[in-house]
Amino acid sequence: MALPELDVARIQRWCDNRVPAPLRSQVRVVAEAAGRHVTISESRPPWDGEGDWISTPVARLRYTKATGLWSLYRADRNSRFHEYDRFPPTQTVQDTLDFLDTCQDPIFWG
Repeated sequence: MALPELDVARIQRWCDNRVPAPLRSQVRVVAEAAGRHVTISESRPPWDGEGDWISTPVARLRYTKATGLWSLYRADRNSRFHEYDRFPPTQTVQDTLDFLDTCQDPIFWG
């Protein structure tokens, strides 16, 4: 099942704009699309400067084609995702991104 391309592009833009350009050598917010969901992660360079960046999942946005709804999921300490029941599924992915921008729940951005 394909994700709506415009929505995926909107999520990518949102992630790109999350961190100011001068700070992107220290932290990045990235989106990875797969199947019927997009995982948003925060990435940081390794503490010793050696090796790959380390990613921590922040949220997952899952798309249901039959209903046209986007649902929000949170990651637990084992990087498993669970539906976030304080935000109902929505037809526009921008509503979900706006919620993540203003959400005061530390479950997403710690």
